[in-house]
Amino acid sequence: MKSEELQNRTKQFAHRCVKLSMALPETVLGRHVRGQIVRCSTSVASNYRSALLAQTKAAFISKISIVIEEADESEFWLEFIMDEKLIERKRVLPLFNEAHELSSIFITTRKTAQRKKPINNQQSTINNRKKIGFPVIPSDREDDLHNLDFADSADLVLFVAGNQFMVMDELIRVFQEEYPDVKRIFYETLPPGLELKQILAGGALFRDSVIDVVPDVYASVTEKAMERLEKDRFITKGDYFLYLHNRIVLMVPEGNPAQIVSVADLGQEEVRISQPNPEYEDIAYYIIDMYRQAGGEGLVHRVMEEKRAEGTTILTVVHHRETPLRILKGTVDVGPVWATEVIHARQRNLSVDMVEPGEDLDQRDRINYYVCRLKNAAHSENAEKFLDFIKSARAQGIYEAYGFVPHFETSEP
Repeated sequence: MKSEELQNRTKQFAHRCVKLSMALPETVLGRHVRGQIVRCSTSVASNYRSALLAQTKAAFISKISIVIEEADESEFWLEFIMDEKLIERKRVLPLFNEAHELSSIFITTRKTAQRKKPINNQQSTINNRKKIGFPVIPSDREDDLHNLDFADSADLVLFVAGNQFMVMDELIRVFQEEYPDVKRIFYETLPPGLELKQILAGGALFRDSVIDVVPDVYASVTEKAMERLEKDRFITKGDYFLYLHNRIVLMVPEGNPAQIVSVADLGQEEVRISQPNPEYEDIAYYIIDMYRQAGGEGLVHRVMEEKRAEGTTILTVVHHRETPLRILKGTVDVGPVWATEVIHARQRNLSVDMVEPGEDLDQRDRINYYVCRLKNAAHSENAEKFLDFIKSARAQGIYEAYGFVPHFETSEP
């Protein structure tokens, strides 16, 4: 079947599922199932459309894999509707069969794509790097790789915790005003856990390229990352410092339609959560501690295990990009984020609100940002300039303006 025909077929499948969902009963279960079937059926169509625009084989396979998952989930919810007798079986069965057929078609499509041989030696090199453990930067994260075109010839390389992305343009501009000789700066605003893996592995894969630059400066939101760099001798013992603080809030759509008022509400069956993944994002550990303080291990298990299995806790890779998008699209009801991210979203006139967990839960006394210079930094002198600058009253004032809690004085004595 031609791609144009499949594109139309997936779109028609989404339309038919949406129309069917309108017949579901106005009960808690009916509304929950309606949201799920609308979400996954429309995702089949939108992600297949996106797959057709993929610029690499890896990106195409990744998108097709999402299409397969969403088609299979659509099949599950359609079967669930029939099992629960929410709608007459004969109305649902044709869509159930279509979901199954679409899953089969796209599984075959993925297998065909995976069998294709690499087209050049660079692809072979990339495959070899994957085997030895290079982390993969998601293909849609180009916005977190700043000035990539001169990464190999930069005067300074910074890996900073991703949730500082909104500050970096101004911070870099002011830094270069004070140090005009540092002209070319490459910096990443990926999750610090992913950046740490990149440092430890000696590089990362992005699309069809290997990024193997060594950062001069690394900043994280956990002291454990610094201790790991000490252990593996990337930094001298104790050669890092605390420079900033933050706190956790709940981002919700404008008007808070799900009426979330507390952290405990995230355990409710119908509440859909955009949840940072502990594998990549340091914020996740603070969020889990917040859950534990609010509702004990029961709430942690409910959100991180049970609701993940139910499909109402949806993990992120780069939450500061993904959670606001999900909120705006209406695919989730809430996302635990840094307070600074809600402030930034409002500054951009995005339709989001903030629910405060309260000072006893928002982890403000525990969220510390640490920064260090790596021992093998290629631009150690410029790295020291940046570390001095980040402690300055001017830099700390910039952070404060974006909602961070400064660690050093923000005004000159």
